[in-house]
Amino acid sequence: MERAQHVRVSATGARYLDAPLSGGTAGARNGVLTLMVGGDAATLEDVTPVLTAFARLIVHVGGPGMGQVVKMCNQVIYAAQMTATAEATALAVRSGVDLHKLYEVLTHATGDCVAVRTRLPVAGVVADSPASLGWAPGFMTDLMAKDLDLAMAYAATAGVPMATAATARQLLGEAQEAGYGREDFSAVAKVVLAQAGAG
Repeated sequence: MERAQHVRVSATGARYLDAPLSGGTAGARNGVLTLMVGGDAATLEDVTPVLTAFARLIVHVGGPGMGQVVKMCNQVIYAAQMTATAEATALAVRSGVDLHKLYEVLTHATGDCVAVRTRLPVAGVVADSPASLGWAPGFMTDLMAKDLDLAMAYAATAGVPMATAATARQLLGEAQEAGYGREDFSAVAKVVLAQAGAG
């Protein structure tokens, strides 16, 4: 993992930070990414002026490797949000709910989350969502699947059960098998909607 890379780089006399990011292609394009940085705080302080060119929020989350751990935690939550959003959308579609009204309620209720706000998986409800843009990837299905594989492998070494992540990973795998690997990871909803006879 990243800790071994820190050791290798430090042995050469160089300095190293692990700094995974969040915000997708839109965040990168707009220079508003969030960085979760592991490593030496003084090193981070030295390079912060460079990082602010593309990141709005830079958080030192701990020592070597901790940036990657925090990123894995973020991805587990985001994948779970998308899975739940896909299932709720399928239920709404099968029941004849007006999806614009669903979106209005969810964004003002306890179901509100980033997946609902940015990826409600029906074209025309959220104007710039992947579903409205032909499933163009903000973050590809293949990449989310890889991130969950990493998170679940790390969790196994830490003795942490990951039932929700495993469910999300299963759906991502089904989306990959259906040919949606290079589409946005919200394409898992196409699998859920099809299974529900709503797609």
